[in-house]
Amino acid sequence: MFKVGQIQLLVIVAMSVALLLPDQGKVSIDHNSNMTATSAFRFKNVPPPAKNDAATGAKLTLLDGDVDPNGGDLSALTDGVVPTTEDQPGANFFFSAGTGGGRFRIDLGKATEIAQVNSYSWHPASRGPQVYRLWAGDESNPKFNPEPRGTIDPASCGWKQLALVDTRGPEEGGQYGVSISNAQGSLGKYRYLLFDVYVTEVADNWGNTFYSEIDVVAKKETALVETLLQDKSFTVVNRESAEWLSTINQPKEAIYKAYVSRSPETLKVLFRQRAGWEGQYTMVWCTVAGGKIAIVEAYFGDPSGSGELQYVRQYEPKEITLGYFNKDRKCEPFPSEITLSPTRELCISYKVPSETKSRVF
Repeated sequence: MFKVGQIQLLVIVAMSVALLLPDQGKVSIDHNSNMTATSAFRFKNVPPPAKNDAATGAKLTLLDGDVDPNGGDLSALTDGVVPTTEDQPGANFFFSAGTGGGRFRIDLGKATEIAQVNSYSWHPASRGPQVYRLWAGDESNPKFNPEPRGTIDPASCGWKQLALVDTRGPEEGGQYGVSISNAQGSLGKYRYLLFDVYVTEVADNWGNTFYSEIDVVAKKETALVETLLQDKSFTVVNRESAEWLSTINQPKEAIYKAYVSRSPETLKVLFRQRAGWEGQYTMVWCTVAGGKIAIVEAYFGDPSGSGELQYVRQYEPKEITLGYFNKDRKCEPFPSEITLSPTRELCISYKVPSETKSRVF
């Protein structure tokens, strides 16, 4: 049975779908069908889940609702680990069957300038879509109540609404990715985030979403990209405008040689290439010194061609591999000794702990 307070929350969200405030964040939504979803959580526009972000180690508090004992606890939302299959209750957080959702809070520990809030879910049926309202706040507001329990309206006690999310559509099941951001690159500086979570349907008891992960991307990550863009010490390789294959291959070969030889000199290369739709592209900064490599990967743009920064990832792989791209743009490592070809594009692949597949550039 649905609790009275939870039914009221459901009514509130239904009445407010069209009442978006002008300063609310931009909500980007991606969906992978049951046929295409994989444990990699790869989407066209929404960045994949991060292993480490501003919510890693944050304190999560349940303010309303009943947690389903068949699922994970609140820590499953920020542990950097996502489900490997479409119906894996223990790897997701969700409210009990037959209840109308609930409310929980993320405490980042200190006021943090937030660039993005990203949420992920996966289920083959009605527990796949996401419906929630996101609020933010901190003690700078004298009216602030850090624990608005039950049906208390967060707006009445110092919380600011950042977004209303509803990913429901013709197809219920599958994998959903949501990214909340804005054109200014910052949602604001807050210590607390509050999630009002609603059911996806009330026709039966199975409307509580399987939430797999929530990432909070701090503004400092976007500041890192701004700094790198100003750093003229990187050799720039633009794959789309390169006239000769050697222009692309020589820097990659140099990176690999500097890595395996543990050269004390610092080598810095920036690779830029188109990704997905027109206006989408990636930039990868590689720095090699003393046998160690640091990689910063940034993804820009969306289908509208905005060119906005979508996500930033930093990696320090323990090992890299040199190979060639095959006809399907998959990186094939050299079988034994390296034999360079003037007609094939080199690739560098590396593993990161948070992903099952190797990353490639």
